[in-house]
Amino acid sequence: MPKYCILIILSFFLTSCATSKKASPKQLSETLNFTPRPGYASVNVYRPSRYTGSAANTEIIINGKLLS
Repeated sequence: MPKYCILIILSFFLTSCATSKKASPKQLSETLNFTPRPGYASVNVYRPSRYTGSAANTEIIINGKLLS
């Protein structure tokens, strides 16, 4: 039983920080130029690629104002 627990924990750590591939220039352009329907908003999240700690140092900026 302990072997299975170690295997489960190890697989969790190996998959928990998975990243996706980068968007193509066309996809990036379409996303940044997206105009939502009237009465709705658009939220774009951009997180620079870093080896470690990229979520710990995230700055949230809305309309040019730093929130955190």
